[in-house]
Amino acid sequence: MSTLTGRMLKIDLSDRSTQVIQLDKEWKDLYVGGEGYAAKILYDNLQPGMDPMDERNMLVFTTGPLTGTRAPSSDRLVIGYKSPLTGTKRSLRP
Repeated sequence: MSTLTGRMLKIDLSDRSTQVIQLDKEWKDLYVGGEGYAAKILYDNLQPGMDPMDERNMLVFTTGPLTGTRAPSSDRLVIGYKSPLTGTKRSLRP
């Protein structure tokens, strides 16, 4: 059984819109887990040299492939962002 839905919900807070996006099937194998997905989304959507405080910056909330199963620590959430402290893309596991 796969817990991956192959979908992503994009929420734009500036115009209060939502959009369901189908993910490429290759993502499942290439970017395993929440950190991989967050890094890929940030890499594809942020402009090089963008200021971390720019309104186009993103917060990416992702989960791993075991979310929804009974596996230990499978309820983890990853938040990806471009850090105002270092200017690099970071991942945070709350």
